[in-house]
Amino acid sequence: MKMSADKSINQYDFSRFQQEIKEFKIDQQIEKQKKVYTPKPNYSSKEFKAEIKKIKKVDINLADTIAFKSLPGIGTYFAKRICKYRNLLGGFHSKHQILEVYQMDSLRYAKIHDYLLVSEQDIVKRNINVINEADLRKHPYISYNLARSIVNYRQEHGDFESIDELNNLHLIDSLKFRKIAFYFTVDEHNQFKGKN
Repeated sequence: MKMSADKSINQYDFSRFQQEIKEFKIDQQIEKQKKVYTPKPNYSSKEFKAEIKKIKKVDINLADTIAFKSLPGIGTYFAKRICKYRNLLGGFHSKHQILEVYQMDSLRYAKIHDYLLVSEQDIVKRNINVINEADLRKHPYISYNLARSIVNYRQEHGDFESIDELNNLHLIDSLKFRKIAFYFTVDEHNQFKGKN
């Protein structure tokens, strides 16, 4: 019985299997040689700190997509989104408004926070007595119902004499008022840029 089992093993040809193992090992060595070693950055190194110092501060109300892309963690996608949101708002009055940009998270914001500047004088203010309902609705802070309420109030009571009159609308609480007060004016001469 032992003899027949040994005989069957001797009859099997392992040479093809051994050849496949050799080829596999050669392929693995070739793959290892192809891989390029890229070391992890040393965040405490002088080179890294010098690279960080090269990043210039960016005025978020004046920057274009190229300037935004110079910030860490901001590529073309976010640069375009920031510019688009800024244009819808009429400008940023605070760095923290960057967090309102679609898909911006606090980790990405933390990387760029120190490189952001804000020039409030570049905020575009719209005259609340002239702007129509459709244009009001385009502003990120104005809902459909709020736009309609502003226009209805204006039709019933006449032009707003001050921005503070927006507090008379039942859809505006103190938080909402603080958000929108930066973007609207009642002054005809000051409807593009500047203060109330």
